[in-house]
Amino acid sequence: FPGTRDHVDDDVNLFASWGIDSLKLDGCFCNATEFPTGYPLVTKALNATGRPILYSCSWPAYIGNKDKVPYGDIAENCNLWRNYADIQDSWDSVANIINWFGDNHGMLASFARPGAWNDPDMLIIGDYGLSFEQSQTQMAIWSMMAAPLYMSNDLRKHQAMAERHPAQPGSYRCRPGLPRKARNARFPGP
Repeated sequence: FPGTRDHVDDDVNLFASWGIDSLKLDGCFCNATEFPTGYPLVTKALNATGRPILYSCSWPAYIGNKDKVPYGDIAENCNLWRNYADIQDSWDSVANIINWFGDNHGMLASFARPGAWNDPDMLIIGDYGLSFEQSQTQMAIWSMMAAPLYMSNDLRKHQAMAERHPAQPGSYRCRPGLPRKARNARFPGP
């Protein structure tokens, strides 16, 4: 967020005037020591707009030692937070993220609740790096983790996906945390 430093109120008010519903604030080119004051400053500015804006931050993803991540503070200031490396368009990347969340579920579960979600990154279903079955697996696991379901494509342009799974409003119900059976799941990958 170096680009918004010293301009938080102006930037957030501009975004709100555009009618945005979601803001993702990355931590690129920042020193992690700035996060405990920087991210909450944006939270305060977003709340002051009076507009409900989903706030995504990358605070934990930039802290090297996961045991030192202040998840309580993060959950109080951000609606969702990235925990792990950026997803790539490959099954290996998806499997690594799934395994990381599985290995760290005990630490993460207590912070997930309505309005506060662990974010494993976007869905890459419908892109070109996953088979149809791998895409189904990613959607299922992300749903079980109560993860945000951001997609990096337009599913209407992917005929096989559209024909096999037409959109059905209300077909996915999510709740925080991993179900008991999903907690220890492991997936092949590097």
